[in-house]
Amino acid sequence: MYNNVQAIILNFSIKGGNAMTGDKKVIFNDERCKGCELCTTVCPKEIIKMAEKINSHGYHPAEVVEQDKCISCGRCALICPDVVIEVYRLVNK
Repeated sequence: MYNNVQAIILNFSIKGGNAMTGDKKVIFNDERCKGCELCTTVCPKEIIKMAEKINSHGYHPAEVVEQDKCISCGRCALICPDVVIEVYRLVNK
């Protein structure tokens, strides 16, 4: 249990100006996503959908279809049982 909590905290950490993420606020690890759709049920903006593509395990992974509408609330990352979601926020310094 503690490993999952630690991973969620690490993945939900606030990061600013990360060139690696570009304009993305939420990043899914497509290969680890099992397509349970839990994240789609908690998104207040309803912008998480199941992808058309299939990963190497035969699942349709979740994806954010409108990154600009994401408010980085982190609900998706908190509900994900497989810890495949990273949430980023811009931090005012």
